[in-house]
Amino acid sequence: MRFLAICLIVCVFGNREEDKRVFEEWKVEYGRFYPTLEEDTERFEIFQTNLRDYEYRTLHDTAVFGPDQFSDLSKVEFKSLFTGAMPEDCLQSGKNSSMTSEEIKAIIEANGDDSIDWRTKGAVTPVKNQGQYGTCWAFGATGTMEGMSVAQAKLPLESISEQELIDCSSCGGYVGCCLSWYVSKTKGMAATEKSYPYQGRSGNCHSSSATIAKMVVKDRVCEANGAKNNQDAVLADLIKYGPGSALIDAGCLSGYKSGIISNCPKKAGDIDHATLFVGAGTDNGVPYWIVKNSWGTSFGEKGYYKMKRNTDPPQAGCPGGVFGVAA
Repeated sequence: MRFLAICLIVCVFGNREEDKRVFEEWKVEYGRFYPTLEEDTERFEIFQTNLRDYEYRTLHDTAVFGPDQFSDLSKVEFKSLFTGAMPEDCLQSGKNSSMTSEEIKAIIEANGDDSIDWRTKGAVTPVKNQGQYGTCWAFGATGTMEGMSVAQAKLPLESISEQELIDCSSCGGYVGCCLSWYVSKTKGMAATEKSYPYQGRSGNCHSSSATIAKMVVKDRVCEANGAKNNQDAVLADLIKYGPGSALIDAGCLSGYKSGIISNCPKKAGDIDHATLFVGAGTDNGVPYWIVKNSWGTSFGEKGYYKMKRNTDPPQAGCPGGVFGVAA
């Protein structure tokens, strides 16, 4: 029995020598080099702390967590560099699209079931990478616009410029604000990614010299998540309007490798990151969301993650979704 107990401690909680081996391999994989021994030691200690967190969460979740591109960052550093979204006021107040339960049921039934994947329908651009900037809100907005144009207006998929929002709008942190900004300031039109490429940091506004995408947005829909294990209103919006922004607690995504996140019911007050609902499905009776992130394809499942659907409270503190309405 004592041998088994010791084995369990070593296997689950690791040891310094094994952690050091994993750390050195991780540095090679992610191209990390620290100029001083002091910094290397500091980063290793942070890495060890994160390893224990990944191990604990893997034991208590249906998703798998492990070292990723952020594993040498403290929680404070991680959130300061790679988040930046704010809870939408329309979601916080409980405002929604005002669909009746009958309308929600009809939309889902017309879809055939509760599964949809807008990636297979040509409504999702390749995974993007925000880099070390708190600009996730801009990616949430452009992903919504890109998907909306295909799902509703039946237009060819175009990649929309995040940098235009960063340089020209005052919506930093708010996806819904971005959609409203287009409507009030640009007649619902947006610059293409190619003509106004991403830089990350803010600069002078160059909308006047950019190429305008074909899509036009005329409104936004904010859908608060339902309680009592029911998120069908968000699902109905996803089916009806196309991909929509998913606002979450980024801490639930730290170290995510694969599987369905099912044990991270954070509070809505922890919201700090915007991602994108692109689909929904069911695996062995477990309903989940398919969500696109903006941390590059090395994150999670080639840039995506899955999150359990219909839980109370919702996983990752996700208070609902923000969707666009095409003109």
